[in-house]
Amino acid sequence: MTQLDDIAIQLSKHRLVPFYGAGASFPVLKLDWDLLRDEINGATTIIESDNLKAAQIFIDKFGKSEFSLILQRRLLISNFDDALGEVYHFLLSLNCFHYYTTNQDNVFEKCLEQYKRPFQTISVKESFVSMNPRTTTIFKFHGELNHPESIVFGTKDYADRMPISKDLASYNPLDISLISDTITKGMLFVGYSFRDPNIRELFSHITMIFGGNPPRSYLIEYLPNPAFETEMLSYNVECIDCTKHFPGLSIEDAFSATLSAISTKAYEARMATELDDFFGGSLPRVVPIKTAYEVNQFKKYIESTSDDVETSINRFRGSFDQQNVPDTLSSIVAESLKVIIGRITSLSELANLKGALFNLRLMNVGASVSVLLAYYIKLNEFSIHEDMIMERIHHFSVHIHSLPSKYTILVAAMALDFLASSGTEVSNLTSFIVSSVHSVHDIDELEDDQKEYVLHHFEVAFSRAGRYSNPLKQKFAFGRKTSFDEIYRNLSGSIPKKFKDRP
Repeated sequence: MTQLDDIAIQLSKHRLVPFYGAGASFPVLKLDWDLLRDEINGATTIIESDNLKAAQIFIDKFGKSEFSLILQRRLLISNFDDALGEVYHFLLSLNCFHYYTTNQDNVFEKCLEQYKRPFQTISVKESFVSMNPRTTTIFKFHGELNHPESIVFGTKDYADRMPISKDLASYNPLDISLISDTITKGMLFVGYSFRDPNIRELFSHITMIFGGNPPRSYLIEYLPNPAFETEMLSYNVECIDCTKHFPGLSIEDAFSATLSAISTKAYEARMATELDDFFGGSLPRVVPIKTAYEVNQFKKYIESTSDDVETSINRFRGSFDQQNVPDTLSSIVAESLKVIIGRITSLSELANLKGALFNLRLMNVGASVSVLLAYYIKLNEFSIHEDMIMERIHHFSVHIHSLPSKYTILVAAMALDFLASSGTEVSNLTSFIVSSVHSVHDIDELEDDQKEYVLHHFEVAFSRAGRYSNPLKQKFAFGRKTSFDEIYRNLSGSIPKKFKDRP
């Protein structure tokens, strides 16, 4: 079993807790401790190499409020950028209950907001009282900027933050929480340099508690450092040299590939060992998120391959099924899919592709629309015998995870519009549509301008096709929507009397 397999299994069992540092945010903020120290030195005109002392000099000269303003300008963002947030995609995919950080920025919070993931932050002891144990929790070891009194940065802050003795009562509640988590679990450090004296003190204490053998933790290195790796073993922290797991790749690509491999392996381990919890929903799912490296690798493959269509579709599914594709990468995946669609020559290939679309998770709705549009245009190239109504329904009823079902008919109208503008006969597509679109109720959920667009292009298309009447002219058909009360009454009426009479 490799290091990555072991980490994945531990994550799947929630026996590793992520701890992320400034390196996770560096691609977004372009800032680390040393760069901030240099900025502070410029303001004080005192060249101090020690980060904590430099911060203390500034605070003593200008005050804590002014220092907080510098941090706010440099550490707070308004929107999360998918293209720069690879480490946070990785953290998000792990779906852990607890995350620890010494960061004071809000990058992970903005990532969670963007992906509609509820969360809470804990930075002061008062927050523990209202903490929801079932909500994703970020423990912010050195405070957060909306609680200026919690910020830990200068030497005095660190002195006040450190316990005065090894007695548990002298520890900050955040320290106690970390100690509690590491009694039965290890830590998974990412984007973290382990330079923080507070964390080193805690791990020294944890090591002492366990008689020198605490639970195994892991640190994913960006740059390999043998001396650092040896030092970390004293805390039972095993460093992951990404270039050893992915030789031949650049440091950047090896790091990216390592995050992806851990995320994917953790997902597979959860599926294999915790099916009951997976289907019952008692544990959060680990959903891998694709990286730019993987997306671009598949793009290169699809542009150069001589494989048949079925093989290309299967390779696509092997890489992308049930895995989230970030917004900024969705268009690349969509273009690769459209290349595959263009090569399809049979309905069996199209049916295989339909399965791939069902499991596709593009975060960008526009990219999903472009794929479905290409699918319907390709569908127009095939005809099915009049009696094969179920086959026509099957091929037209396509679902893409990130695309609300109400847009299916809108995309169908877009396909009709595109085909008509190019002078292409649309009778094949209308035969698929008429078997699946039941009545005017199919457009009830669309906006008024969208309804107008659909009605117009359906009228044009069905008047041209001639073989079928426009299904949207039917006020009620076998596809009429049924209310919950009607369904309930029908089900109740069908229950045998002997079951109804039971108390």
